[in-house]
Amino acid sequence: TNGFNDTNVALVTDAISDHRGSISLRTWHHSQSGVMVAAGNLSACEPPCLFHTSSIFMDDLLPVIKAKFPNMTRSVLKIDIEGHEHKAFNTSNNLFSKHTIPFILMEWVGMKEILAGRLGTKQDMMEVQYMVHGLKNKGYDHYMTNRRSLISPQFRLPDSMWEHWPNEVLWIHKNYQPQM
Repeated sequence: TNGFNDTNVALVTDAISDHRGSISLRTWHHSQSGVMVAAGNLSACEPPCLFHTSSIFMDDLLPVIKAKFPNMTRSVLKIDIEGHEHKAFNTSNNLFSKHTIPFILMEWVGMKEILAGRLGTKQDMMEVQYMVHGLKNKGYDHYMTNRRSLISPQFRLPDSMWEHWPNEVLWIHKNYQPQM
C-alpha cells in the first residue's frame, strides 16, 4: 500500500483555478486520467468528453486543511492539473503565507508546452514565468526527481530553459533543503 488513507488525505472534488465558479473540463478518449480545463474550439468535443464542475482558488484549500487536520502545521503539495498549474498558483498567496508547504511535486508537461509556444497564449506564458519567479521568491528551489528519491546538487535544475525541464519538477523550500 502507499500509506495514504482517508485519515491523512483530503479529497477536493472542485477544480483549482484562477476563478471561482463554473468551469468546463474535457476528457480524452486515449487517457482515463487526462482531464483538463476546456478551452478553444470545442466543436469536436461532445459528451461524455465534456463536463462541468465548480472551481475554487488554491487559497480555498486552507480551510479544508484546517477543518480536516486541525493540528497539521505543514503539507506536501502534489499538483498535476494538465497545464493549468500556473492558473492555480495565481490564487495561492494566502495558502503559502499561512501554511508551511516544504515540498511541491508538480507535473511540468503542460508548462513545457506553454513555454515552447505549443499550448496556451502569450498571457499563459507570462503567467508560467510569474509562477516560477513567485516560487523562487517564496524560497523554493527546483529539482528533477529520480527513481531513488535522492536530492543532491546534481539534480538541481537550471534557472533558465524551463521548457527543457523534465516532466516532473520537485520544488523544495529553502528551510527544508537536504544536507549536502
